[in-house]
Amino acid sequence: MRFHKQLITNHNPESGIFGDCQRTAIACLLDKHPSDVPHFATPETWNNGETFDLKIREYLKELGLDWFCLAYAGEADVECLLSSIGSYNKDNYYMLCGRSMRGINHVVVCKGNKIIHDPHPSDEKVCSPCDDGYWWVYILTTDMNK
Repeated sequence: MRFHKQLITNHNPESGIFGDCQRTAIACLLDKHPSDVPHFATPETWNNGETFDLKIREYLKELGLDWFCLAYAGEADVECLLSSIGSYNKDNYYMLCGRSMRGINHVVVCKGNKIIHDPHPSDEKVCSPCDDGYWWVYILTTDMNK
């Protein structure tokens, strides 16, 4: 796995600029450079989670992959959440989406019960649930519909 930093760090949706932490985290898990993975956050997908998810799944399907998503509600402490996930998945890599200290929804790469890589140059990771009140966990899987 190669760790990369985001290519777009200035997240400002009102100006049509969307950070690419999700793309970069996916690229890390796929051992690719972020520029080799599409940037899924666009004006069309930004406020439509279903369309955003569909675009990512279409890309992953081309690679024979899919992803599995879990939502954890509430104000669970990030360490408690990581401990819970890691207790049964010690050797598995996954992505965790929560809010960064900058107050922006953000995606980091995890393994077991640890955040192992933050794509943002600040390295401040995530500290609270996303603005919808959920922590989101994404696990890459093989496409079982092949």
